[in-house]
Amino acid sequence: NIPWTSTPDNDCLGVGAGAAPTVPAGKSCTLGAVNVAAGGALTWFADQNSTAIAGFNGYSRTVRITNCAVTACSGINDSAMRLVAVAVTFQPLTSTSTAAAAKTVTVSMYISQR
Repeated sequence: NIPWTSTPDNDCLGVGAGAAPTVPAGKSCTLGAVNVAAGGALTWFADQNSTAIAGFNGYSRTVRITNCAVTACSGINDSAMRLVAVAVTFQPLTSTSTAAAAKTVTVSMYISQR
């Protein structure tokens, strides 16, 4: 589980609507033995290219997290909500080889602060 709590103030979910998420300004992240200061990269959400995911060559992943207080999420403006979107791109198989065009599947969900 990735902590995002108000008491104690711990933000390991981060924000990054246009790039991989980082710890928001004025916050910090403590996850086990890992401590990340404000502005620091959250490596568990780092973009992964088509050779970075062990055992899944040809797959890539991006994670984008939108702060719903800054950019309304489906009309909701709330500092205790974030929209998380995970996109996975892959080269699908056909009956004879791989398809010519890559496909991307995106899953989005709202996360609420505890």
